[in-house]
Amino acid sequence: MKYAGILIPETNIVVEDEIIKMIAEDINILNKVSFHFSRIEVKKDYSKNEKAFLQEVYNNIGKAMKLLEFIPLDIVGFFCTSAILSQKFNERHFLKNLNNIPILHPLQAVLFALSKIKPKRILLFSPYNYTTAMAFEKILKNEGISISRNIFLNVNRNIDKYDLDRARKLLIKFINEEVDLILILCTNFRTLKLITFFENKFEIPVISSNQALFWMICKKLGVRYHGLKKYGSLFQL
Repeated sequence: MKYAGILIPETNIVVEDEIIKMIAEDINILNKVSFHFSRIEVKKDYSKNEKAFLQEVYNNIGKAMKLLEFIPLDIVGFFCTSAILSQKFNERHFLKNLNNIPILHPLQAVLFALSKIKPKRILLFSPYNYTTAMAFEKILKNEGISISRNIFLNVNRNIDKYDLDRARKLLIKFINEEVDLILILCTNFRTLKLITFFENKFEIPVISSNQALFWMICKKLGVRYHGLKKYGSLFQL
């Protein structure tokens, strides 16, 4: 049995739901990996001071890890995409391990997935504000990834409750023959239904923060996940 730790900001209510739904699709994962969740304490208000919130999330990783200290963890997934930026803004590198346990994060997983799929032109979608959305666009472009459109919703409250039908219509509006992949960033934005819809309707890959990081965790642990193709062609790689 392998052991995976899942670190989530305490304000996030989507990660556990999406991970449980993915696990439920493939009993092999449940038989091979024991998942353990820990929430990262945060007192700052994201809607009032995004940078302070994200830095606090990052600073409290160790505290959340301590709650898992009696579990023989093989790997940890840190589920907060934009907190990675708090380190880049300060010209720091995101930690790669803690107590000799490898820590993976969504941006790392997304870039790894893109390196495998090698899209020519992507549609970037997120609930972020202009500054954050453009920071991620810059990171992607520096990796040689061409972006057709950067759609950002500028939502800083109740991200998990955003109307998915509205998101669907907005994405459809900007899909054209050049777009060969949709990338959705943010671990607190519900994406599983969007992945299923767009992959079935347009036959192009869809990658999201939660899906990509869960995929990478399984891959690093050497666990088969073939029952998960419902949630994206990424799980066929």
